[in-house]
Formats: sequence, C-alpha cells, structure tokens
Amino acid sequence: LLGAWAETGPAALATAIRGFGAIALAYLVTEELLREAHRKRASPWLAATFFAGFIPFFLAAVVVRGRS
Repeated sequence: LLGAWAETGPAALATAIRGFGAIALAYLVTEELLREAHRKRASPWLAATFFAGFIPFFLAAVVVRGRS
C-alpha cells in the first residue's frame, strides 16, 4: 500500500510531507494554548470575545460554501 502511494511521484510525496507538517504544527500550537488556558482562570468576557470573533468567520464560511 505504501509502495503504491510512494510510486505516484514526488509531487504527491511533497504534498504529504507538507500536510503532515501542517497537522503537526496545528497540534503543537493547540496543545500549548490549552496548557496556557488551564493556567489562567477564564472570564465571561474572554468567552464572549472569542465567540464574537469566531461566529462572523463561521457564518462567512457558510455563506461562501452556499454560493459554490
């Protein structure tokens, strides 16, 4: 299975390596943010600002996906 995958060419291999790197970086960043978040006590203001920033981007993604 891996031999057939590696045989598809260097472009596929390069894409896989970049994908693995991106996922590894996202994992490390998330892990560090979770550690820091548990050190500090969360406030309602912090949660409100998070959702105020997250919800517009989520809604924009839904609108853009609906047009496609």
